[in-house]
Formats: sequence, structure tokens, C-alpha cells
Amino acid sequence: MDGDDFEMRVREGEALAALVGDAGVDERLLHLLLDPWDTYVTFCTALALLARRDDRGVELVVRAAVLARDFNTGQWLFDAFGEVSAASLGAEDPFLRRGLGALTNSDDESLRLKAMEIRDWLGL
Repeated sequence: MDGDDFEMRVREGEALAALVGDAGVDERLLHLLLDPWDTYVTFCTALALLARRDDRGVELVVRAAVLARDFNTGQWLFDAFGEVSAASLGAEDPFLRRGLGALTNSDDESLRLKAMEIRDWLGL
């Protein structure tokens, strides 16, 4: 699949978000979150994972933010968190607080630090 198929990759990310937990699915979702051709795929896949409103979706998006090698991709991942937070109309969203909070206790230092950075950026 190449960069010309961005709409197909968006649909794939949205569909796979419901299947989180299988190693192959999670690996493919990470690839879509770090899409090298189009950050729209990154953003839509992150939104689909965060729409699950669970710790596993939060963890995959944070893990992608750790692995992002360019500022633009990382910014779109952060923006997905901001979009979900803003959609709650200023009310604290407990799933974000819980999911990011759990990751701040991770044994994986890079995951822990990125979760803290996102939590602080959101003001949680």
C-alpha cells in the first residue's frame, strides 16, 4: 500500500480500532498511526482509538507518539488527544485521566514520560 491510498488506510485504521488487543492488529495500528505518507491517516486512526474510551486505545496512541520520528506526526497525535478532550466541552474526561495516569506508572520510561507530557499538555 502506498501514499495514494490514504482514504483506504483511514478506513482500515477506523475498522481495526475495534479489534485492539491482537498483536498483529496492534502492530498494524501503530504503522497507521505513524503513516509515512499522510498525517490525516495518523489523526483519524488516533481519533478512532481514542473513541474506544479505554486504556488500550490511549496506550497505542501514546506509544505511537513515543515512536514518532518527526514533529508533524507527533503533533497530529497530540492534536487527537486535544480534539477528544475538547469534545467533552471542558469537562474532564475520566478515561483520558485514567489511561494516561496508568501509563505514568509504566516500567517503560519513554512511555511513562510521553504520557506525562500529554497529560500535562491537556492540563489533566
